[in-house]
Amino acid sequence: MYGIIVGNPNLYADQAQAVVDCLHRDSLVPKDYTVSRFNKEFSGTDGNTSFDMQNLQVRSCLVSNGYNVGYATDDTEQLW
Repeated sequence: MYGIIVGNPNLYADQAQAVVDCLHRDSLVPKDYTVSRFNKEFSGTDGNTSFDMQNLQVRSCLVSNGYNVGYATDDTEQLW
């Protein structure tokens, strides 16, 4: 629950709106960046977005609002 409150303090029902709000709060996107633009960019297959998907703050906004983000280049550890 704590993670949800941190990533979505306004408790938006729409996850995309919560992500865009978080990106705005952290100054990771311009003020005119919209939910429809996020949906279009995030659902695209070319991987081009207006923000750096490798940025840990961006990833925090995504993960805390229910988006699963991982890349082949991420560091991994063998657990067993």
